[in-house]
Amino acid sequence: MSHWRSDTTTVYESGDCNRIPTLHHAKPPQVPNDPRPTIFTARKHRNTDEVVELVNAFFLKNWPFKNKKQEQRFIDEGYAWFVCINCPMSLDELLKPTVDFLRAQVDGNRTKRMSLDEYFAMLSGIMRFCAGLSITPEELELAKEVEENCMKHITFVNDICSYDKEVMTASEGSELGAMCSSVPIIKADHRVDDDQEAKSIMWEMVRDWELRHFELVEKISSKNISPALAKYLKGVEYQAAGNEHWSLLTPRYNKTGSLAFNEGR
Repeated sequence: MSHWRSDTTTVYESGDCNRIPTLHHAKPPQVPNDPRPTIFTARKHRNTDEVVELVNAFFLKNWPFKNKKQEQRFIDEGYAWFVCINCPMSLDELLKPTVDFLRAQVDGNRTKRMSLDEYFAMLSGIMRFCAGLSITPEELELAKEVEENCMKHITFVNDICSYDKEVMTASEGSELGAMCSSVPIIKADHRVDDDQEAKSIMWEMVRDWELRHFELVEKISSKNISPALAKYLKGVEYQAAGNEHWSLLTPRYNKTGSLAFNEGR
């Protein structure tokens, strides 16, 4: 088995994105018992500061926040950052159409809720568009297993990091049984009673999926794939890495210290 890792590959190392430092010093509550460190690489777009300012300004102007506290909370939770670390390969000339797409998300006519599969398909489509990648249906079929693997990564990380918040929300109103989370499922399947123990199991599964990612990418790359598909496979890794980085640091989930999000506290 190859020991190819994300921090040694040169599939995409241009000036359009910057590597984000690994969270060695951070100890969010969503990371119990010091699990294996990620082998994925998180990056941010080179124009992140400008994009964050633009997106925040638009939402502050157009979204019906109830008060200044809600406005500050929106900025602190780092939603604009999420875009920049999920699509770090974006071409400059395609950033504005992407921001236009994000503006459409505040349209009152957009009421249909998406499933996680639909959400990941949307993110992947945005990433391909932003990076200017033209990929054939045959190539997308080759990438399907990589996409499914990273979707599991993203889903588990989301569930781990949002679980405490969901429990609190449920205790304040809705029924806990109505929660949509994989944490209770893992507790039941592994016959554990403690939430933190279940999260530890899930983090180990997440790290195993990272190893699996590079095995799959290496297998696909042996087929003499196009540069566009190679970049797309790297972009899928960046999406999973960016999702984990944001989820661990955003005060939406991590209440310790009530610090505003940035790319590496």
